[in-house]
Amino acid sequence: MFRIETMQEPFSLHVRFNTLLAHSINVFESPGGCLGTVNRWDKLSRQDAPSNNSKVLKPAAHLMYINQDMTNVAQVHGRQYTIGKWLHDDDIAFTYQIDYRHGRLVIPEDGHYYIYSQISFIEMFDVQNNEAYGSRNGPEGPSLSHYLYRYNILYHNGGEEKLAQNSITKCWGQSKTFGEYTSNLGAVFYLRNADEIFIKVSNISMISSDPKLSYFGLFKV
Repeated sequence: MFRIETMQEPFSLHVRFNTLLAHSINVFESPGGCLGTVNRWDKLSRQDAPSNNSKVLKPAAHLMYINQDMTNVAQVHGRQYTIGKWLHDDDIAFTYQIDYRHGRLVIPEDGHYYIYSQISFIEMFDVQNNEAYGSRNGPEGPSLSHYLYRYNILYHNGGEEKLAQNSITKCWGQSKTFGEYTSNLGAVFYLRNADEIFIKVSNISMISSDPKLSYFGLFKV
């Protein structure tokens, strides 16, 4: 009896050990076990870490033209007029990580930026008048100009610096009823923090009222 009892005791201990081992294995392999915990930790780590997509998001903006207040604005040949108001938070217009301030885009950090702008001019002719509106000798002059500027107190000439310009010679004729002219600017510039980017034109009263035809934007490269 004694030998049988001694044989049973190791046997029962062995059985209990195997049972505990099996339970431990089940714990590790169950969804609530350590393996599951590792998987959940993996998922949380990927979620908390910056994704590849977030790394490529840089300051950008796209502004669309909106009718200007032309009260007390006289069209003078040779003068430049600042476009002081753009659609910046409606339709497809937006700003991302960049401030819009009174018609200007304020650069948030030093770097290279691609700046673009399109301005569409519309001109109507009075064919019944010998001094047709928009003629070569009209008060608006024979050409249309489109300017890209930046402002920073660091720069000369009162802080304003012209970055680019495009000019278009208007077409005229006795039988013309209207003229449409489109100007485009686009280039990469190195800009500084707090630079203010804005657009000027020579004939602000002739800009098309369609916001999809005249726009202005930039993005960091």
